[in-house]
Amino acid sequence: MIQGYYAVLSEEGPPAPYVRAFVYLPEVDLGKTIHFLVDTGADSNCLHPRDVAAMGIDPNDLHSAQPIETAGIGGALDYQRTECVLLFDTTEGLVAWSGEIDICELQAPSPDHYLQLLPSLIGRNFLNLCHLSANASANSLTIDPIPHPSFTLPNRP
Repeated sequence: MIQGYYAVLSEEGPPAPYVRAFVYLPEVDLGKTIHFLVDTGADSNCLHPRDVAAMGIDPNDLHSAQPIETAGIGGALDYQRTECVLLFDTTEGLVAWSGEIDICELQAPSPDHYLQLLPSLIGRNFLNLCHLSANASANSLTIDPIPHPSFTLPNRP
């Protein structure tokens, strides 16, 4: 089981669910641990500007990626969709998921720009393959992947 946590996203709002994963992008041979906001309203996993910069990704280097525009509550952004591997450390061992992730092309103009605050997202392309249990008052978030070809799961008794 993947363990998540709750953190305050903004001073005005309630705590938000997060999960930590090591993201590996085979096309550019880059990887880094990212803290993802668990977003059941997002169609797909997304890396946003702060994490794109921290990983050292240049979206122009993603030659095989598909350019897409994704619209959300805050508006529309351009992304490059590419293959990824997400690795989650669990008490039972590593869980690996192979799938796609959308990498935001926009580089925010200044460090205090609101896009720098936008967290990267774990979306439904991953979450729909899991059992999700969330209880903010108990600071409990568990994600239990169901057997699926995109997952490599540890052996369970």
